[in-house]
Amino acid sequence: MTNAPDDSRAHPAERLAEAALELCLERGLGALSARSLADHSGFAPSAMTYHFGGRARLVREVQSRTLAALEAWRAGQSDALSAPQPAWLSTSAWATARIEHLLASRRTHLALQWELEAEGELGDDVLRKAAADEIADMHRFWVEGARRTGAEPAAAEAWANLAEGLASALTPEPEPHRRLSWVFDAAVRLDARLRGREVGPPVAPGLDAGSRLAQAPEAEGARKILDAALRVVAEKGVDRLTQRDVATAAGVSLAATTYFFRTKSELLHAAFNELHRRVRAQVLEDFAQGEEGLSPPGIVDADSPIAWSVRAMEALHRAAARDPGLQLLARDLLSTRGATSLPILHGHGAASADALDAFIWSTSMSAVLRRLWVLPAGDRAEALRAAGRQQLRVIFGVGA
Repeated sequence: MTNAPDDSRAHPAERLAEAALELCLERGLGALSARSLADHSGFAPSAMTYHFGGRARLVREVQSRTLAALEAWRAGQSDALSAPQPAWLSTSAWATARIEHLLASRRTHLALQWELEAEGELGDDVLRKAAADEIADMHRFWVEGARRTGAEPAAAEAWANLAEGLASALTPEPEPHRRLSWVFDAAVRLDARLRGREVGPPVAPGLDAGSRLAQAPEAEGARKILDAALRVVAEKGVDRLTQRDVATAAGVSLAATTYFFRTKSELLHAAFNELHRRVRAQVLEDFAQGEEGLSPPGIVDADSPIAWSVRAMEALHRAAARDPGLQLLARDLLSTRGATSLPILHGHGAASADALDAFIWSTSMSAVLRRLWVLPAGDRAEALRAAGRQQLRVIFGVGA
C-alpha cells in the first residue's frame, strides 16, 4: 500500500484527490476504483463516494490536476523563453529541447490526459470540454514559441503540428535517447523544408515497412481472432484484453486462440500489425481510385472503420506509456509511421519527399486530426482537407 501525501493538515478530500492522481499517473485511469484507491491511499473504500459522490466527480478532479500540471509546465517554458537567449537560437533547437523536456517531465501526465480525452468521448461533456481546451492551449503554446524564435505564421503552425504530433507519438517511449533520435532529425528536416533548402540524400523507408504491412494473415481463423482482438481493444482498452474475451468475441474456443497466438503479447503484436496493414491498404486504395488521400474518407467520422482503427491504435499508445511489455510493439509501429503517406505525397506533387518527410507529414497530420474532433461532425472532413493542403503548400511548396 502506498500512502497519500502525509500532510495531516490537508483536508481529507484533498489528500484523496492527490492519491487518486498518483494512482492514475502510475497505473492509468482505468485502474481508478474505490477499492484500488483505498489500497493505494489508506482511506476506506467508501471515501470516494463520501467525499466526491462517486467516481465521475473524482475523475474530473484528477483531470483538473492533470491540466494544472501541464499549464504549469507551459508557464515555466514561456518564462524561460523570456530570459536572455542565444542570438542564434533557432525554432528547430527550441522545439527539440521543449519536446524532450515535456516528455521528460510530464510524460505520464500526457498519457493520462489522453485517457481523459477518451473518457470524455464516452459522454462526459465536462471532461470533453476541458480536454478540448487543453488541446487548444497546448497548440497555442507551440505556435507562440515558434513565432518568438523567428518562424513566420504559417511556418509556426507547421512547427506546432509537428511538436504536438511528436509529443503524442513518443509518449509511450521512456528512453530519452530513443525519443531524441526521432525528434532531432524530424526538426532539422522540417526546418530545411520550411526554408527551401536542400535536404541531402533521400532517406529510404526502414525495415521494408510497406512490404511488411502488406502481408495479411492467411488462415481465416487467425483473421477472425485478430478482428475480435481489435474490437475488444477499442471497447475495453489494451489493459483489459484477455485471450478468453477474444475467443468469445470471435466465436472460437480458447484453445483455437492460443493455437494461433500463444500469449497475449503475440496476439497484440499480430492484431496491431494487421490493423496498421488494413488502414494502409484502405488509404492507398482510396487514393488510387481518385479520392483525396490527404484526407482519407471516413477518418473524421466517429463510426467509420478507419476512425475506429485510429481509436484502437490510440488505445495501444495509451497503454504502452505504462506497460513495458507493450513498448516494443509501440516502437515497432512507430518505425512504420509514414509508410502510407510517402506514395500519397508523391502523388500530390511532393516528388522529392522521402521517408523522413513522410514521417513528419503523418505525425503532423495526427495532431491536426486530434484538434478537429471538437468541430461539428459535418465540418471535420473539409477542415482536414484544408489543413492538409496548407501543410503541403507550406512544407513542400506545392499545391494539393
